[in-house]
Amino acid sequence: MPNRALFDIALNQQLALCRRYKTTLAVLYIDIEVADAEPDTVSEESEDADVLLRHISMRIKNSLRAPDMAARLDRDHFAIVLIHSDVPSATIFANQLFDILSEPYQLGRITATISASIGIAGYPVTGRDGPTLLKYADDAMHKAKTLGERRVCIAW
Repeated sequence: MPNRALFDIALNQQLALCRRYKTTLAVLYIDIEVADAEPDTVSEESEDADVLLRHISMRIKNSLRAPDMAARLDRDHFAIVLIHSDVPSATIFANQLFDILSEPYQLGRITATISASIGIAGYPVTGRDGPTLLKYADDAMHKAKTLGERRVCIAW
């Protein structure tokens, strides 16, 4: 999965196309937390955590349409850019993503479940450049996180 630098480049390219063709896009900022693991051995530093993050990355990637892009921004934060998508459509996608990500993960003898908080920002409604969209999506994600598990918040 691409890193933040590649995500920033792709987002800026897509924003240039949005400006040129007067289209929209949505940015999702996702925070992942291990909700439950049996036996309880999935810590951030464990090998199982790395395997779990790879599985999460694959589920996110497989949930996207061909033109969309996801990236892992840091240890447990992901971002998605949904091309030709508005905020209401992105909200529907985010709720579907919860279902996809909430399915248990089998990591050898360990079964883990995760919880996600998602913030959404949309071009041109929320912001007109990559850093602004990511900041507002991140702020919305933090608000979602304070509201509890499986929450989506929209940056307006």
